[in-house]
Amino acid sequence: MPLRSRNAYEVLGVAPTADLATIKKAYRRAARRHHPDLSSDADAHERMKAVVAAWATLRDPGSRASLDRELAEAAARAERSRARRSRRDQASRTESDRARRGARRPTSSAAGRASGGSDWIEDMLAGIRLSASGGASVASSVIMGSGARARSRSYSGPVHRGDLRVGRGEDRAGSGIVAGNVFVAADGSFHFRGRVDGKVVVEGGVVRIEGLIRGGVEVHGGELLVSGWVEGGISNSGGRIHVEG
Repeated sequence: MPLRSRNAYEVLGVAPTADLATIKKAYRRAARRHHPDLSSDADAHERMKAVVAAWATLRDPGSRASLDRELAEAAARAERSRARRSRRDQASRTESDRARRGARRPTSSAAGRASGGSDWIEDMLAGIRLSASGGASVASSVIMGSGARARSRSYSGPVHRGDLRVGRGEDRAGSGIVAGNVFVAADGSFHFRGRVDGKVVVEGGVVRIEGLIRGGVEVHGGELLVSGWVEGGISNSGGRIHVEG
């Protein structure tokens, strides 16, 4: 470790709990080892300066107490940083688990009937799949086999006027009609059945739309699963898209 990054305890090779007599013995040993008149090392002079400075710090109760506080604060900062990394790692694992659960959701007609789903959910089994990742872009509308039924069916239910936004870490679900755009922030989760009149913009997390999207989709991160029909094009700049007709 470079001299400048070592604290006084490390320079003398003693523990922070060492008593003054132990520190003094360590200082004398280090002084004999690094004294420029006794050592042939090129950096002996710098090492001796560090040894003298360390002894001056640790022999004085006030200076030593100040050093102990600095070391305790540094340890606390390191622990907080470790805890933040641990939370980020946990959030990343949670997002991956959500993506895997979304990919494993049943899409067969039997599953649709068992959950009371309407006939357009049964179209998931027929159609073909579009899977894109990392910079893929599909212009114009996307026509997916029997997903045409999702386009032609009449949608009803609650109407959300204007844009719908799902914030970071939010987990939302709904059905009906969104008379605007849908924006899903990073780490968000959104499951919707019905019609979106605007576009769907996904910044991260896992989004599942079952029905019709009229304004196209933009995926910048995370994963978008669409069961039905997409008009207006698909743009992907960093996530994953699955479209099932």
